[in-house]
Amino acid sequence: WTSARDKLLVALRSEADATVDGRYIRCGDLEFYFTENDATVQFRGDGRDVDRRLAKLRQRCGFEEIVVLRNRRRAFGVGESAFDSYGPSFFDQSDAALLAPD
Repeated sequence: WTSARDKLLVALRSEADATVDGRYIRCGDLEFYFTENDATVQFRGDGRDVDRRLAKLRQRCGFEEIVVLRNRRRAFGVGESAFDSYGPSFFDQSDAALLAPD
């Protein structure tokens, strides 16, 4: 995970607001998490042009794209709700506090 983190930090060097906290990087409206003993980079973002920015970062770092499918269960059958549940995540649940919004 450290080599993936280092590649991402090099790609983000032009971003002045990037902060690093161990296996977690926050850069503006983008957040990245590096699972220990795994080369997979988990991320999330909010705002305009996030998909485009993430695609450019992925290409700069030389990362492959992995399509993630989750076993979503809709609480009310149709449409999205806050009560929907998803399959297990790939990160350790003890690290969930790192992903909590400010």
